[in-house]
Amino acid sequence: MASRQLSPEQIRYQEERKHENKGPMILVADSALIAVAVVVVILRFVARAMTKAGYKADDYTIVGALVRIVSGYSVSPASMLIRG
Repeated sequence: MASRQLSPEQIRYQEERKHENKGPMILVADSALIAVAVVVVILRFVARAMTKAGYKADDYTIVGALVRIVSGYSVSPASMLIRG
């Protein structure tokens, strides 16, 4: 696989913006999407309970995935703060 070289204009653009911190914007977007995911999963479990449909393997898989996402997210803000 050939490596791609940056043009002088691209290098200058990157150098001019190397101190811009997009971390806070990324944290807000990630937090909002994770909050939506948590609400949707909670509503799914409420709907299953109200309809007495019972919980199946897919419900437990969704909880596992949600736990994985939230636990991975808890590491992300720390790394952004450290690296800036």
